[in-house]
Amino acid sequence: MALRKKEKPLSIEEIRQKIKKDSAAHWLHSEPLFGLAAFPEGPKLLTLSEADETPLFVVFLLDAGDYLTDRVIEALNLWKDRYRKLGWKPVVVFQQKYLFLKNAKFYERFKSFPVFPTIPIYLDPFGDLYEKYGSQSEPVVFFLNQGELTYSAPISNDFGVRLSEIENQLHQNLRQRDPGLPLPLLYEYEIDAPCDTRTFRINDVTRAGQWIDGQNSLVTDDPHATLTFGFEGKCLRLIATLHPQARENARIHVTFDDQPVHLSIQGAQLHPNDKGQSIVEINRNTGIYEIIQSNEPIRGIVRIHFHLVIETPVIFYELRQA
Repeated sequence: MALRKKEKPLSIEEIRQKIKKDSAAHWLHSEPLFGLAAFPEGPKLLTLSEADETPLFVVFLLDAGDYLTDRVIEALNLWKDRYRKLGWKPVVVFQQKYLFLKNAKFYERFKSFPVFPTIPIYLDPFGDLYEKYGSQSEPVVFFLNQGELTYSAPISNDFGVRLSEIENQLHQNLRQRDPGLPLPLLYEYEIDAPCDTRTFRINDVTRAGQWIDGQNSLVTDDPHATLTFGFEGKCLRLIATLHPQARENARIHVTFDDQPVHLSIQGAQLHPNDKGQSIVEINRNTGIYEIIQSNEPIRGIVRIHFHLVIETPVIFYELRQA
């Protein structure tokens, strides 16, 4: 019988160093702050600094395509000044479900928020954090206080109320560390910016023409391809990108009740061409395209026409309605 050398189990500090090394490429704006490690009793989240140096982490598991992601960053922009130097750190986690999330230029869409370059972002490559702490259908927030999970909740339903609850939890967690800590007064939030009301996934739209099905996406280079669905709301955004084989940007056009989208409700990425069609140009970086932006609720049939996609195939992921 051959003798085999048994490997010595890694110490906690060695595990921390391994997590830092393995995950560094997936963190933006920060060194690795925490990570999941395998233990006999199951995966455990480890903070990567000494306990007395670990801030309170408020971790948002978000979908980059949601309107709610913008609302969360707006809130963090406000809280940056309200809770300055109080030993807490927000973290945004994106699951890499969209190809464009791997392109650093995508994140320029958040550059209007002064706080954004200071927010640590973790791109969860295998969805491990989502599997342990998240939800399949909605964004989630959780608190890590001294490495311990102290709060976890979904946040998509009635976001103004959820935001007040999160801020209240922030107070409670900060005062666990310093019971006498002076903190700002709490107040209710009124949200008048777009929040998600519906997601149209690949099985929620009527397709025509030739499409290749992916796990959570559709691909076409068929000039006769269309996607059709009923819209009711104020805002609509398209989540899409170019296929890696695309040679140049693709142009598609959008109709509302079989007419070009009226100028008064055209989203920021929609514009008329010389034929009067409502055109959106798909590239590798943008990922999120605002199609409809109306001051009042509207209702109608939206059809997306993929006429100019020969040699520039497009990946369609989802649509968001608000």
